[in-house]
Amino acid sequence: GVFIFKNGDRYEGEWCLNEKHGMGKMFYAEGNDQSSYKGSWAQGARSGLGVLVMSNGDRYEGHWVDDKKEGPGRYYYKATNKVYEGEWVGGSPKCGEFQEAPPGSFGGDPNALGPESDKPFAIPDLHVLNSKLIMSEATTTVRNNSAANAGDSEGMFSAVDIEELQRCFRHFDSDETGFIYCSDLYDLVSSTGVVGVPEEMVNEVMMSLEADALTQISFPEFLDVLAVLTTPS
Repeated sequence: GVFIFKNGDRYEGEWCLNEKHGMGKMFYAEGNDQSSYKGSWAQGARSGLGVLVMSNGDRYEGHWVDDKKEGPGRYYYKATNKVYEGEWVGGSPKCGEFQEAPPGSFGGDPNALGPESDKPFAIPDLHVLNSKLIMSEATTTVRNNSAANAGDSEGMFSAVDIEELQRCFRHFDSDETGFIYCSDLYDLVSSTGVVGVPEEMVNEVMMSLEADALTQISFPEFLDVLAVLTTPS
């Protein structure tokens, strides 16, 4: 159904017990710093996978819990043509990487910056020893803390697991963009050594996320999919 709020916000999507629940789109009224949200809702709050577009052109793609960014997600900064990808807790970034946004992230000219930028923002050259191991351990810590707070630690991966899964992921990320296409997802899952996961199950998970063969997913999102596939029903 469609509902227009008194402040001008407009919701189009599924409902349950008079609350936004399921898949839906919210278009925020002019003057709001948020422009639109498309994705999952639960009991009136953004929960699950969703994309939030800000009025200034910034964009968040990732997981939500109780109307807050939670879990793996990417935040695109249009003004500086940068993207943060990593773990979020309670709406705030906790562990991730900040780098140049992939070409075409903001539509139009793939090399264009946002209107607020007079010149490219240069990230200083910084070097960290064993950066991949640090990221793996930090990601594991954030995920385990989040699971502990939720009262469920099943499906979490150890630092050693994540390091091996990253190695498999990089094999399919041949151009080193940090993303793979969903068309390669089944082959990637098979390369990890996981057995008993038919291709039909992988396709069902992707359909539930409204993803197709050309949809790109990051490593944290791959971990979530793998956890779903390997968790006993």
